[in-house]
Amino acid sequence: MNDKEKHYTLKNVRTELKKVKAAQESKQAKVQELKAAIKADGKRIRELEGIYESLCQDSLQRQIATAWFKEQRLSPEQIGKILQLSAKIHDQVDTMDVDTVAQLVQEFGDAPVKKDDSGKT
Repeated sequence: MNDKEKHYTLKNVRTELKKVKAAQESKQAKVQELKAAIKADGKRIRELEGIYESLCQDSLQRQIATAWFKEQRLSPEQIGKILQLSAKIHDQVDTMDVDTVAQLVQEFGDAPVKKDDSGKT
């Protein structure tokens, strides 16, 4: 044996083994505690993300209502036009810029109003 190697006796090895096993068990217990805490945190994060999404959606709906309606009553014809415009741009709204939307609104305003079979607008 060289000088760097430790000389073990049966008693020393047994003592060292107990210490290492105890340290390992302690670390495993901490790992289990941390895993449980991470799992609880994950559940809470999903909960909070759901609440956040809901609040964002509510806020967005209020902003849309304020922007479109300016808290005034609209006529059924105005509401119908807004719904038609929304249906027309729905699939493209996230790829359009403001100028394109404004142009569509202008074109939509110039277009003749469709009549149903009863002759109503």
